[in-house]
Amino acid sequence: MKIKTIIIFLLLALPFVGFGQKDSVSAPNKKNLYINAGIGYNLITLLDNIVPQYSNFLGATALTPAINFCLDYGNNKATGGIGIAFQQWWGVDDQSMNLSPNYNYIATTRTMRLNVAYRHLYFIQINKLSDLYWGFHIGFSDWNIYDYIPTTGYATAHTTITNSFTPSVQILLGFHEYFTKNAGIHFEFGIGAPYAAEGGLTFKI
Repeated sequence: MKIKTIIIFLLLALPFVGFGQKDSVSAPNKKNLYINAGIGYNLITLLDNIVPQYSNFLGATALTPAINFCLDYGNNKATGGIGIAFQQWWGVDDQSMNLSPNYNYIATTRTMRLNVAYRHLYFIQINKLSDLYWGFHIGFSDWNIYDYIPTTGYATAHTTITNSFTPSVQILLGFHEYFTKNAGIHFEFGIGAPYAAEGGLTFKI
C-alpha cells in the first residue's frame, strides 16, 4: 500500500468536506459529524470480467466483505466526507494448460484492494429519525495481487507482487434509520466501486 499517496489524497479532499452546504433560513440545520462503519458486498466474478489486467484470476475460494468506514460532515440537507474500504480474497491462477512446460503451474493468489474516496451526499428527511440519501464517491483503488507460484521448469517456488492504482467512481442510494437522536443504522446500494450493497452503524455527533 502506498500510504503517502493515500495521506496526500485525504489532505487534498479535506477542503471539499462540507462544500456546498448552506444553512437554511426556514429551519435550523445544525451541522454534525456522521461516523459510519459497515460491511459491503460486491460481485467478484463481474469485477474479474470488467478489469482485463486481472482476467487470469478465475474466482474466489475465500473472501472477506468490504470493510467500510466513512466520516461525513454537514447538515440534514447535504454532507461531504471521506470513505475508506478494504477487501481481500483468495483464489486460483490456473496455468496447467499452458503449452510451455516452463509456465505450467497452478498458483494460489491473494488480492487486496484499498479504496479511498471523497463522498458527497444529499438528504431527503422522512421524519426526525429517518432519511433517504443519494450521492457519489470519487477516488481510487490501490490493488495488490500476490501470486504464490510453485516450482516449475522455469523457476523455483516464489511470490510475484503486482500493484496498480485505478480510479473509482460510485453512484449510491441509501437510507438512515435512527434508534435514538444520535445512533442508528444505514443501508445503501451502489453502482461502481467499492461495493454494490453495504450496511452498518451510523453515529451522529
